[in-house]
Amino acid sequence: MATSTTRSRLFNLFDKIRYRRFISRSNQSSALQKAEEQDNESHYPPIKPKYPPGEWGEMDRGIAWTWHEEGEKWKSMASVEERLSFLATKDSKYGSKVWKYNSIQTNTGLSDYQQDKTKTVLINDAPEVISNIDIDIENEFKDIKTILQDKLLEEQEYLVQHLGKMYDPKKPEALNTKLIKSLVFDLVTVLSTKYEHLFDLQLDPEVEIAAYWDRYGVPPIKPWRNYEKAKTDYSIPTWPLPKKFFQNYSKYQSQSKLSCQLRTSNPLPEFLPQDDVKCTSEPYPECRLWPNVLGTPSGWVQPKCDPGRY
Repeated sequence: MATSTTRSRLFNLFDKIRYRRFISRSNQSSALQKAEEQDNESHYPPIKPKYPPGEWGEMDRGIAWTWHEEGEKWKSMASVEERLSFLATKDSKYGSKVWKYNSIQTNTGLSDYQQDKTKTVLINDAPEVISNIDIDIENEFKDIKTILQDKLLEEQEYLVQHLGKMYDPKKPEALNTKLIKSLVFDLVTVLSTKYEHLFDLQLDPEVEIAAYWDRYGVPPIKPWRNYEKAKTDYSIPTWPLPKKFFQNYSKYQSQSKLSCQLRTSNPLPEFLPQDDVKCTSEPYPECRLWPNVLGTPSGWVQPKCDPGRY
């Protein structure tokens, strides 16, 4: 009798132990399952990539992110007028001492420099939009060719050369504007009989255009004498930018005046889309000469962008 009682007690004890083990195992499995579910969820914000979207080459990552954020801010502005107003009123983060870029050069041998600083490529072939025109230009505009030749000879014949006076640098611009306007008037008179949209053509003489951009790869202009010392001694105030941005960064401002601008209700098609290979991957010539060597002046100016039309 005593033996059976002892066995029943032991059986109850082992049964309780097995039940507790089962409960603990089930709790552990549920805890592990919850832990796995939580691991699938991110506990930290995503890691910021080294460079923003796009191609940045060997540019400093700090400058790349600064330019990307500035670009996103500009893209958020709906109208061009809003962007131009923002540019005219905002305080420039990097200062306003710029290289004054001459878009129309009268000196020779500066083609590589201009292409390098604007990242522009001169192509020898005509765009496909022009080469795919279904018009026989030689026969269609044979009469116009004769008219233009006569006009050029007429202007040259009646041109008065004031050799006794000092040379006026603005004289060629005035003569070019007059000649181009005269050629345009003759062209419109002849072509408007076939192309009716030329009847409401608008001609604006001496249109001012301006562009303002940042150029990586050009050392900045020295703001004052302690620039060289400030490269190593960061306590010397020289520029609003952090010192790591000093070595390879500069700004350009271009202002020019076109002889005339034509506007019609049927504008020309886009010659080359922005995502074309020639716009994205075509290598441009490099010019490593200091801008001062090539006669590029510098100065403090108010940033300005003017497309010449509104």
